[in-house]
Amino acid sequence: EFRQKIVPARPARASMRKDPAVNAKVYSLYEKVSAKFPTVENWGIWGDEKHKARNSDPNTGNAIDIAITKNKGDEITKFITSQAVEENVKYLIHNGRIWRPSTGWKPYNGKDKHSGHVHVSFNQSEK
Repeated sequence: EFRQKIVPARPARASMRKDPAVNAKVYSLYEKVSAKFPTVENWGIWGDEKHKARNSDPNTGNAIDIAITKNKGDEITKFITSQAVEENVKYLIHNGRIWRPSTGWKPYNGKDKHSGHVHVSFNQSEK
């Protein structure tokens, strides 16, 4: 199950078991990123206990965390921004920066700078 925390993914290019409560774009982006970056082995969808205490996309099935391997964070974020319109990306956070389709990259001042993973949130869509 892909619940709470970042958990090991199936082997590269394998599909996650689909949870109907998760935004379909989460799975679509997962397939694309795992095909392009097969060394990524850790993914997370559902928020942990800290996320549950607040309003957060990981509590709704509208987000995914992608663990960074072999310093691929910048490459992964560049790829995701190129897919943002098609994948209905609301924003992504990585390494102390936040990217939105309407504004591009800006400094991110949240507590977690997301240095060890890329966080992607999606606009609500049919699940």
